[in-house]
Amino acid sequence: MINQQNWTYSRYELNQVATSISLGGNHTGICYSVSSFDLEHLKDLNSRDFNSLSEAISYINTEFEEWEFKDLTQSSGGCESCEAH
Repeated sequence: MINQQNWTYSRYELNQVATSISLGGNHTGICYSVSSFDLEHLKDLNSRDFNSLSEAISYINTEFEEWEFKDLTQSSGGCESCEAH
């Protein structure tokens, strides 16, 4: 589940689509966007903006809770000694 501590490095995935929260801005100031994107083609599919992080977290956990949760800090194979992280 995405929360106040892990939202910057966690997302939900289903098939080739991922959904995550990002920090951005709009005409009213800072916003938090819940965006879904195609992993294969790196194409944005849709996005919804929220004025607070808690609203974005509530939305993503409600709408995408059935999808697979991914913590991107956890290794998913490859070189275990990679110094890029």
